[in-house]
Amino acid sequence: MAKNMVKALNEKGNNSQILIKGTSVAMINALRRTVMSEVPTLAIEELTIYENNGVLFDEFLGQRLGLVPLSMDPKAYKLGDKVKVMLEVSGPATVYSKDLVIGDPAIEVVNKNIPLAKLKANQRIRIEAEAVAGMGKDHVKFQPAIMGYRMMPIFTINEDIPAEMAKKIVESCPVNIIELKGKKLNITEPSDCTLCGMCEEVGGSKNFQVDPDETGFVINMESMGGMSNSQIIEQAFVVLEGKAKAFQKQIEEAL
Repeated sequence: MAKNMVKALNEKGNNSQILIKGTSVAMINALRRTVMSEVPTLAIEELTIYENNGVLFDEFLGQRLGLVPLSMDPKAYKLGDKVKVMLEVSGPATVYSKDLVIGDPAIEVVNKNIPLAKLKANQRIRIEAEAVAGMGKDHVKFQPAIMGYRMMPIFTINEDIPAEMAKKIVESCPVNIIELKGKKLNITEPSDCTLCGMCEEVGGSKNFQVDPDETGFVINMESMGGMSNSQIIEQAFVVLEGKAKAFQKQIEEAL
């Protein structure tokens, strides 16, 4: 197995790209599934609607409120914990997510400019709600991030490739990571390779071969904003560690 390595390749806003080496497909997929399904995050779940004489039905308004992303400190809130949320707006007005008043000042609406409803004169919304820490496997509104991965490439390059063939291989790459230095082909950013196989198709496997590395992966991840990507991954490993310990205990009790 390759030497273990974790390296941040790119981070911009809620998006992260991470290189992980020295693991397996099973482990990376377990991490992906845990991130998306079992890391608790806050979302509005229960509503008491005292007034709503606007054009949106109660059910529509409740659904829109449930999809408003809320920030959460994973050390302060655990699965099932609740916090009160109030919404009270009179028309004429556009109701935005920033109008939500949350009982805990440490919790914020991630995107404050989400339009929820429009009210005309004499129309009013008054709602008392509870945000609950839940998991993505129960409802997508609790999903803290989306995450995908691809394998790193392993390049095998013939050093005696004819010049014309080398130029065609360079031109065939859709992500432009192959360059010609003198008479030799060079890979500039291996982590950007999508394993499309175009270079191998043009050059032939005897001249240029690309194979997937089953121990090296590039993770692409986008948080919904409630927690940072590093916090989400940390919590995912806490969940995985807990499952591993529980499984070990079951085995020991069975023996």
